[in-house]
Amino acid sequence: MPEPALLISGLKVSWPAPGGVLDAVRGVDLAVNSGETVALVGESGCGKTLTALSVISLIPKPGKVTAGKILLDGKDVLSLDGEALRRLRGRSAGMVFQEPMTSLNPVFTVGFQLAEAVNPEGSLTRNEVRNRSIELLREVGIPEPEKRLDSYPHELSGGLRQRVMIASAIAQNPRLLIADEPTTALDVTVEAQIMHLLERLKEERGIAVLLITHDLGIVRRHAARVYVMYAGYVVEEGSAERIFNCPSHPYTRGLIRSLPRRGEVLTPIPGNVPSLAGIPPGCPFSDRCPLVIPACSEGLPPLTQAPGQNLSRCIRSCEDV
Repeated sequence: MPEPALLISGLKVSWPAPGGVLDAVRGVDLAVNSGETVALVGESGCGKTLTALSVISLIPKPGKVTAGKILLDGKDVLSLDGEALRRLRGRSAGMVFQEPMTSLNPVFTVGFQLAEAVNPEGSLTRNEVRNRSIELLREVGIPEPEKRLDSYPHELSGGLRQRVMIASAIAQNPRLLIADEPTTALDVTVEAQIMHLLERLKEERGIAVLLITHDLGIVRRHAARVYVMYAGYVVEEGSAERIFNCPSHPYTRGLIRSLPRRGEVLTPIPGNVPSLAGIPPGCPFSDRCPLVIPACSEGLPPLTQAPGQNLSRCIRSCEDV
């Protein structure tokens, strides 16, 4: 069986704090295969983006990875530094960051910024860089790419800026593409175009896609498998079909019930994601869970799979409300 494009095991990301450390990502296991779209979902503050940034070793300081292993394209990311780490970024993994409206530097042209991704080692001539940049812009569906190279970001729509970011992320033909909220601030039509583009690139290039999003509608249409995160933990894992048709964890059920449906009143999850310093003992979702019982506070449930269920971190995963 081919080696996964990305394999994460036991990942922990921590921040120093008075009297100790705060863990923002807590023992995450995750895998993405070539040609597969895997979604990482959960509310803001659950650790999704930090998990993704760990893959390319871009955790904001003073945070750092304190445990676990990350294999990207067969390479141990946590053992690399300096030039070896720089070469890994872009070649093994490309990342589309949040906020297409602000991800590009407003004082440089599209061509100047794209050239950094196309020619990171400075080995290509100016004409070669320009021609390759035009090819990339054309591949991601930007009209009149020759003209767009000389445009500044403020002259482009949000959708075109996002396409430029995708072009930059795939410039070195990476095995893994990380798309962190790729449809943020885009209207519904442009959102569909961007997701169609990512789907096409996945199929044509055979790359793996790690999709981080709050939009469960996008997940349902595009992901093969789903990891649900809460308070730094993966609380459920399974195929997209099973996650949506028979979710096992109460948190996953709450997310799905929060989806807007025509003619129905929204059913939000009560409360908020706990702060890093305020995660309850035992199950991290216990203070918001409709199925909570005293045993839920006695210890962190392991990821287990009951018959007919997804992998779930819940002692009452076979029950419903």
